[in-house]
Amino acid sequence: MSIGTVIIKTITELYRNISLQHAGCRFIIVDAYKNALSFYERNKFRYLTENDKDDPTRIMYLDLKAY
Repeated sequence: MSIGTVIIKTITELYRNISLQHAGCRFIIVDAYKNALSFYERNKFRYLTENDKDDPTRIMYLDLKAY
């Protein structure tokens, strides 16, 4: 498991253990380089828009409410 996946899993575990009234965030947002898109897709991130599909980076998000 890569260090990036460990960090994402740690954040989602922390979110799961905090009641929704006390959570200070709901989304993780990244500006991902094209060569990292598959990593974020594997970790359940979604694209915010299709408008940046030809840019060197893509904005992606993970909705923590799903956890």
